Amino acid sequence: MRLASCIVVEDKDKRTLLTLRSSKLRVFPNSWVLPGGHIDAGESLEEGVIRELREETGIDLEQNTSGVILYRGKTVKLSPFFVFESSIPGY
Repeated sequence: MRLASCIVVEDKDKRTLLTLRSSKLRVFPNSWVLPGGHIDAGESLEEGVIRELREETGIDLEQNTSGVILYRGKTVKLSPFFVFESSIPGY
């Protein structure tokens, strides 16, 4: 069993950032999902989800303490985020 987490990123207009999963993936191919993924050994949920967000979108929360980012030429204020854990038996 593997541990996973995801992150909710909203802009000031309450639009939620989603990523499109590859059609070649075994689990939920071609699905729009929150950024996230599996937690590596030794990582906390927060560390893992921040890493996954950076890998999947290029948004680096670790280097941004103000909560404001520049994304596609627009200033976006990050809302507070949460993580949750899930597992897929046998995955």
